[in-house]
Amino acid sequence: MGSGITAYEALPPRLDTPLVFPAPQGGHIGLDTWRTREWYPALEAAGIAKRGPYALRHTFATEALAAGVSTFELARLMGTSVAMIDRTYGHLARDSEESIRARLDARAERSGDEVASASASGAAL
Repeated sequence: MGSGITAYEALPPRLDTPLVFPAPQGGHIGLDTWRTREWYPALEAAGIAKRGPYALRHTFATEALAAGVSTFELARLMGTSVAMIDRTYGHLARDSEESIRARLDARAERSGDEVASASASGAAL
């Protein structure tokens, strides 16, 4: 299990609020205040250029695609459309045809056929 989940599960239960991260006086955290007091100082301490927390969404999407998560799966995880993922991150999937061929060829090897090799067809998928 990831260390973040382990740390979260180790926290004592809060009876005074259903919020995971309540503001010091209770209630929801003010985003602007949180950025100024917590986020930007943490970035500076880590030696990371100033950016908004929304950048984490892009980092997640980029890393997920690099790890082989499909655009369909990523769209579902991120709560958006496949078209939006393709428009925003499609340039990161440049080797997708090569990856598709490799997966189809691996499957074909298991069944004894060659179905996706570019050398066999000479054409793009």
